[in-house]
Amino acid sequence: MVIGFGKWAVKEGSKKLFKTKLKLPFKPSNEVKKGWKELRIGAINRKIKRYKGPKSYIAPEYAQEATDIYSSTAKTKKEYKAKAKGKK
Repeated sequence: MVIGFGKWAVKEGSKKLFKTKLKLPFKPSNEVKKGWKELRIGAINRKIKRYKGPKSYIAPEYAQEATDIYSSTAKTKKEYKAKAKGKK
């Protein structure tokens, strides 16, 4: 018998506990596919979070990019990059 908790499962009936990762055979249907804007903002937030120095050094650059992304009317990242390149 396997008892699951979180993302791990423990096999019961043994002196040792064996940990095995549980994998879902399908994607849950309640997940909504994220657009390129949400993915890019998530990446910016991860970069700021993982930055080892003071956040005040790196955050202003990414804050401007996030503002540009939110105000963009581009449907894809490729369109956004083309418009941003044209502005410079």
